[in-house]
Amino acid sequence: MIGDDKDEAEDDYPNQWTSPGYTDLTDRDDEIAAYIENRKRSVRRKTWRQSGTALRHFAEFIDERGIEPGEFNDDDAEDFINWLEAKDSIKDSTVKSYAGSVAHFYDYAMRRQRSETYSDINYNAIALVLEDRTWNDDRTTERRDLSLKQMREAILSVHHPLLLCILMLLIKTGMRASELANLDIRDINLDHHWFKERFPKCRKNLEDRPDTLYIAPRSEIEVGDVVNGEERKDPNKRARGTYVPIDKETKAVILLWLAIRPPSQSPAEPLLTLTVPGSSTIPGDRLRADYIWDQVSDWAEAQGWWDADATLESNVSPHYFRHFFRTVFGARTDDQLLVKYFRGDKGDAMEDYMHYWESHVREPYLQTIYKIF
Repeated sequence: MIGDDKDEAEDDYPNQWTSPGYTDLTDRDDEIAAYIENRKRSVRRKTWRQSGTALRHFAEFIDERGIEPGEFNDDDAEDFINWLEAKDSIKDSTVKSYAGSVAHFYDYAMRRQRSETYSDINYNAIALVLEDRTWNDDRTTERRDLSLKQMREAILSVHHPLLLCILMLLIKTGMRASELANLDIRDINLDHHWFKERFPKCRKNLEDRPDTLYIAPRSEIEVGDVVNGEERKDPNKRARGTYVPIDKETKAVILLWLAIRPPSQSPAEPLLTLTVPGSSTIPGDRLRADYIWDQVSDWAEAQGWWDADATLESNVSPHYFRHFFRTVFGARTDDQLLVKYFRGDKGDAMEDYMHYWESHVREPYLQTIYKIF
């Protein structure tokens, strides 16, 4: 019975960690050990053991590389998945499950990033890799299936302009949380007199594209790069810059947010800024990707769409909106390359979208994008 399973004596748990060939996590003094200890107290034994197996492999991998959990980047995440796939003892479906467990660890750590234990973890590289990876067998997915109607109702219940702006930009564009965090005022050209009078001019490459935002490529924004006068803490991942049309309701939400936005503390003038102080932040500081994850996850939890023990696929997070955009917007257009263009997916067949932007991007997007209000 489930109740009996959950209540088994804790004295039995340490024995599950001593398996030949794997790192003994009880000997570690890092974020992984803290996470596993927390899971021991909060989940069923079977779930805890599954997480432990995945994290043992992960610990072995990063120890081989000589890196800390907070240093784990996109390339490491790709290599970790390939490393798992190279092991004859691990099935393809199990590789996906293990990678999801590691992504859950990073999700957990980022939501608690302001605590001393997890202060060095502010980037979920493996979640971003999983978003774009195609698996040979996707039949085991546990992706939550939400309708546009359900999303509308949940978003319409939001009253704070900042959270509303976050949700609208995620659901309308399919961009990543880190890319949303890196948007500056200059990356948006709104055809509105109040906006033009009050805020800095847009990039030159946006001047002839009214009601458009620009998502910079990875080559322009990496962690540690000084961009537009500010050192960046979150990376952009897409291979090429992307111009995204702004429809009327998204434009209205951005203007609503900008009407109450605290003055920026950065010369870069980030689009999204904190409205309340934190332990090491003040109003006007740039929103970080971990803050966006916190806000979206808290909102989703209030809808019953997020659970600490659920998988990455079944929880609604910023990661989920990329899936939602691909699925719902993709179903409304016959052009799947257009969907990949907006999401920033890898691919070489995108040149036409840059050369014929009005006819290949703006017009079909504005005609097809779903409405929330």
